[in-house]
Amino acid sequence: MRRNYFISDIHLGINSKEREAKFLKFLSLLLPKDNLFILGDLFEYWLEYRLVIPKNGLKILMKLKELKDKGIEIYFLFGNHDYGLKNFLSKEFDFIIGEQYLDLNIEGKRVYIAHGDFIDNSFLTKVSQLMTKFKINQFLYSLIHPDIGLSFAHFFINSTRMCGRDLTLKEAFYKFAENKIMKENYDVVILGHIHMPTLVKIGKGYYLNTGDWLINYTYGFIEGDNIELKKF
Repeated sequence: MRRNYFISDIHLGINSKEREAKFLKFLSLLLPKDNLFILGDLFEYWLEYRLVIPKNGLKILMKLKELKDKGIEIYFLFGNHDYGLKNFLSKEFDFIIGEQYLDLNIEGKRVYIAHGDFIDNSFLTKVSQLMTKFKINQFLYSLIHPDIGLSFAHFFINSTRMCGRDLTLKEAFYKFAENKIMKENYDVVILGHIHMPTLVKIGKGYYLNTGDWLINYTYGFIEGDNIELKKF
């Protein structure tokens, strides 16, 4: 029996020194043979440069590499803020990468795991996907000096967040999970993106939203038959 941790939407890179320290403490909870699932938006914005790594991500990435070397399996799904990590993680780290979702057997349960931004059709999410998901846009943006490009990206994306979350997304995510459980026979559906921590029973299954680390500091946890939403 392995312990399974699920976390998303840490958004390192904005007011992140204190949150980075807290996240490092969280990562220190993990023991060899645990599983860590990062459901996207680990960073506020990550742009792939050939020779440059944003310094605000270095401590976290080194800690994750340390955990991996200790025998902790790390799964990474991309959110709408961090598609730029794709090549870097595949070349430099031995993470298990999910493009849009993972369909896994965890502790005898069929589990669907995704960031969930594809459920969100809002204008602001589409803009952030346009900036981060498509290689041609990543390349063009990478031609800008990192100090300018990353600063502007952080300012723009953080400004869009000030508009707040559309509460109708909570219902859309619930309906998505309900469909997966009731029609596709998943036992657990785990999503992120909307920053609304949720654990609710649907039929014989569970919908878990991991919340965020901007306000809530929440994460999901599965061990055996135990399914929890925890606060750090």
